[in-house]
Amino acid sequence: ITGEKVGVGELVGLAGQSNAGRFLKPGADSVSDLVRAYGNDEYGGATVGWRTLSGPGPAALGDALVTAYNCPVGIVNGHMDGTAIISWAGAGHPASAIFAAVGGKLAAIIFVQGEADWNGTNYATYLAGLGTTVTDGFRTPLGQSNLPIIIAALGRYTSGSGSDTTTYEHVKRAQYDYVGATANTYIVDRIDCTLADGLHLDGPGSAKLGARLAQAFKVHLGTATQYRGPSIAA
Repeated sequence: ITGEKVGVGELVGLAGQSNAGRFLKPGADSVSDLVRAYGNDEYGGATVGWRTLSGPGPAALGDALVTAYNCPVGIVNGHMDGTAIISWAGAGHPASAIFAAVGGKLAAIIFVQGEADWNGTNYATYLAGLGTTVTDGFRTPLGQSNLPIIIAALGRYTSGSGSDTTTYEHVKRAQYDYVGATANTYIVDRIDCTLADGLHLDGPGSAKLGARLAQAFKVHLGTATQYRGPSIAA
């Protein structure tokens, strides 16, 4: 006779492009046994079943979520590398099947996106796309009109086309403006999160983002008031 652990707790969705997946990259940091992941691997490839987590990002976020919710937590990863905002603006987005397959309501969705849009998408287009993503992509299909959405704002991109900041400001300003005008949405910054290759978060960068995401959850639950991280004044 064999047995598996069964947990009753909260499900947190993870969506967006490659930095959402790299955030879950395994590492030496241990994560609470009460945290599990389901869905895509860290490269947006094969969909896999429930699994344990390790690494600096999951350790910073997962352990804090277990404490905040006082129960097991499942992170449902539906990210897809290289996806622009238009890929998420509707019910058939890359994470839709995974979110549906896991069953149950989500406690929140973390959305890490923007790099695919910052070199050619204007402010109005991105703002509209983000609004459609939250409403028609996430909340309406899941039947959760007030589902909390936590956006990890566009971070640094120091290689290749990322050195062109022509529309960087448009995307990031749209992200902040959307959260400022939309109920039950939150935003954390990652401008100072360090990178592994000029685009993707490294271990310390993932840990810093994880801590800020955890703080945003605490704000949502009413146990904290500050959470965003640094902002550029000029």
